[in-house]
Amino acid sequence: MNKIYFAWLLFATYTSTACQEKVLICGVCKDTEKSVPFTIESIEALGAHFADYAVIIYENNSADNTPCLYREWAEKNSRVHFTSEIIRQDQLETSRTEIIAKARNNVLSLAKDPQYDDFKYLIMADLDFSKVLWPIEEILEALELPEEWDCICANGINSNQEFLDLYSFRDSHFPFGAEMLGDKIWWKHLDEKRSKIGGDTLLPVYSAFGGLAIYKRDTIIRFSYSGIVTENLREHYQNILRSIPQKHPQLQEYLHLLNLPEDSDLSTVPIVFQNNTTWEHEGYPLLQTCCEHVPLHASMTIHGFGKIFIYPKMKMYY
Repeated sequence: MNKIYFAWLLFATYTSTACQEKVLICGVCKDTEKSVPFTIESIEALGAHFADYAVIIYENNSADNTPCLYREWAEKNSRVHFTSEIIRQDQLETSRTEIIAKARNNVLSLAKDPQYDDFKYLIMADLDFSKVLWPIEEILEALELPEEWDCICANGINSNQEFLDLYSFRDSHFPFGAEMLGDKIWWKHLDEKRSKIGGDTLLPVYSAFGGLAIYKRDTIIRFSYSGIVTENLREHYQNILRSIPQKHPQLQEYLHLLNLPEDSDLSTVPIVFQNNTTWEHEGYPLLQTCCEHVPLHASMTIHGFGKIFIYPKMKMYY
């Protein structure tokens, strides 16, 4: 097969419904100088498969050349909206998760601009991947899958092909995070959860990320990220708690944590969030923190946008 025909075949394969739409590609970063060339190449290659694309990147407090490199790109590529700022230490939030949530919300606030109203998709990505380019072919495949979806998350893996982004991960087997079980219990199960995710079909989850997630723009902009627990998250966990089997291991651990009998009436069991320091800086107060993606997905779910999946073939290499 000659190169010209192969290139035409690849283009024809992905000249599809998804490619006739516009995509908004978003991310936040800090001190990611080494990753910038990979990010730029990935975004421009992905964007070329769509009718049009735009980019929103927010950065703060980098000590390297990250802001300079992205400014240079924005000057060359009119589709790129780059925002950078220096935030004083006393202006920062009191937890790492809150800092990241605020940065992502800055991006979402810009994504709400009416100039993007005809953009169907919004991709939120971490911008610190510097080993391989993004899985462009698999991203396009995900958009063509027949299932209805509100969010499709990447399979973020390590060099051993093991699923790595466990902090954002919640599913029917492991529905509760450290904000429900506390650090000691949650970390105890870390090795159990670190497994390989295979297959070529969508895997339903309560929450995930894996370094990249695809949303419908008009859905995600209704909601926001939070690095601490929220009332929507409380309601979401209450619904999960009432729907899982009485003998579910994490449920039993939660009941034990609250000193409740294992056969408790789940309709009366309260949601009691735990102070945890899983990702905190030393010296910060104990807070009810959580991965910023979890409250976002909880809010989406309780408002009717809970079709959240991992696409195993869409791999991001940490």
